[in-house]
Amino acid sequence: MEHRCQQWSIYEFKLLQKMHLCRESEFPDKVLTEMLTKESDNTRTAILQALQGRSQLSGNVLEGIAALLKDDTYSGVRHSAVHALGKQPSLPDNILQ
Repeated sequence: MEHRCQQWSIYEFKLLQKMHLCRESEFPDKVLTEMLTKESDNTRTAILQALQGRSQLSGNVLEGIAALLKDDTYSGVRHSAVHALGKQPSLPDNILQ
């Protein structure tokens, strides 16, 4: 099922240039974190923009987003990561370091 979620998300991005499925809280966190590390810059940016619409993100997803701030060289990804983290009501201390 997780693989299908990823496939549908990629298809959605190719078709619409946006990701709405990732915004849903039922979307598997494992798939999100994997996509944030393996997909193209444009796809990761779209994922992060979709995550801005989520009221709560899991610790694993937050860590994956924070890692993009340290490791990613594409400014669009870093910019979207900042906005995704900024929409969260609170962040754990390890994310803020």
